[in-house]
Amino acid sequence: MLHTSGNFELVETLRLDESRYWLLPEHQARLQASAAHFGFPFDCAAATGALDAVAQEHPAGLWRVRLTLARSGKLTAHAQPLEATLEPVVFAVCPLPLETAGFDSDFICHKTTRRDHYDARLRTDSGLFDTLLMNEREELTEFTRGNLAIRKDGVWLTPPDGVGLLPGTYRARLLAGGTLVQKSLRLEDLADADEIAFFNGLRGWLRAIWRQD
Repeated sequence: MLHTSGNFELVETLRLDESRYWLLPEHQARLQASAAHFGFPFDCAAATGALDAVAQEHPAGLWRVRLTLARSGKLTAHAQPLEATLEPVVFAVCPLPLETAGFDSDFICHKTTRRDHYDARLRTDSGLFDTLLMNEREELTEFTRGNLAIRKDGVWLTPPDGVGLLPGTYRARLLAGGTLVQKSLRLEDLADADEIAFFNGLRGWLRAIWRQD
């Protein structure tokens, strides 16, 4: 469903490491696809220029760069320091299903500044890194800030596109390289997993532990 009104912007969050962007082609492709979907004018060369300007301002160190695209076509990019993440990260599962059909589904499959559906399900308990979500069919979908992978019988599995999730940039590269296999997953698969991982295009691949309480 096309959203022709509403106060939101499209977002890409990139990892800038020693003046080099990680997964830049995947970020550009996703932003271009989202802009086309919502009808936002998008100038890829201008986006590259905005990112290059940030990289020149921060030639050393590790940075989190946020690139936003407004409905007018205006691009904004800024950076803030990115701290290393200690592993393993701990997560909980949200029992409140995420409705993956209807008007709000666009804001699941595209990265925007509208995050009400995530914020309503994010647990902020001490020691938790993130919250894992399920859809209305009790299929595991994604974390509020990244994608899920589990290892079973030597194969790394990740929920498929159809369950309702944001197609992450790192996920796209891992799927293209054959590292991940898409498969519908449920809580029993999580319980039986040999390993669990949280991953995204900002923090990379992180070992994860499910806290059941």
